[in-house]
Amino acid sequence: MEMPSAITKDYLNGWLEDKKDTTAKKTFEKYQNVAARFLDFLKGKSEQPLSMVSTSDIRNYLREVKETRAASTANNHLKVLRSVFKRAYEKERVILDNPAMGIEIFKHEKYERQPFTKAQLASAFKHACNDWKAIISLGLFTGQRIRDICNLRWSQIDFEHATIAFKTEKTGRRVILPLVDHPLRALNALPRSGELSDPVFPELFGKTSGLLSNRFRKIMERAGLVERRTHRKRKQGRSGKRELGLSFHCLRHTLTSWGKQSGISGPVMQDIVGHDSEAVSREYTHIDLETKRVALNSIENPFEDDIKSKVAKLKA
Repeated sequence: MEMPSAITKDYLNGWLEDKKDTTAKKTFEKYQNVAARFLDFLKGKSEQPLSMVSTSDIRNYLREVKETRAASTANNHLKVLRSVFKRAYEKERVILDNPAMGIEIFKHEKYERQPFTKAQLASAFKHACNDWKAIISLGLFTGQRIRDICNLRWSQIDFEHATIAFKTEKTGRRVILPLVDHPLRALNALPRSGELSDPVFPELFGKTSGLLSNRFRKIMERAGLVERRTHRKRKQGRSGKRELGLSFHCLRHTLTSWGKQSGISGPVMQDIVGHDSEAVSREYTHIDLETKRVALNSIENPFEDDIKSKVAKLKA
């Protein structure tokens, strides 16, 4: 077996190569981002032996990350670097110790995403194009994540039985959800090709979560729901610290919040929106479709007037 290179840049690139075929795509992209940013931070030291990277180097790097990103992001970078140096130290013996192990994680304040108000959603819907009207409606009435919605194909939608099938990217959970009136009509208003395998939203299909989130933010900016973002605003550049405010993910919280107000039970709502943990998601797979349909039909529709006028115009 060939000994891996102990040059820092070569070692990290080799570690990435090994992870490429054994790691989920999204996780691998995160590893790539951490490795590239860390090597850029090290500058000339990246061309030196891995053993030259010190605890101080890693700590200073993490402080730089925390200056422009959330503490949780810096902690995720630490987790990745610990894994890199652990393998180099324990498995491959190319360094004498693990310089990342003695570094403590950053403390960070927990926060809850805020739900939208009905007026806010109506305003966002009014300022959205046709595709985004359907996406926003699906976000509210299914609670699914932005990429899972934007990567839909027509084959996943059963118009006859008013259902939609998802395989969630984050947990791999497969779920069939009822399509209540508003998202069903919003989807019916979209142009359709003859192929079931075609994307529902071809302009957005396959795009990154970051790009899709930025597109949604532009809609909220036009609606006056968030402040227009500028790169110079906080003198932090394009990698500035993320704001904790309204986002597409808040539609999930809006659905659960409104569902609770409507008397939908916790297990039913959890089965609809799923869970961040794959293990927990597997526990919520027993709620029948009609129970979920009744639950979702109890959610008040904030878009009614807009979609009615749109459908009427298409039929004219």
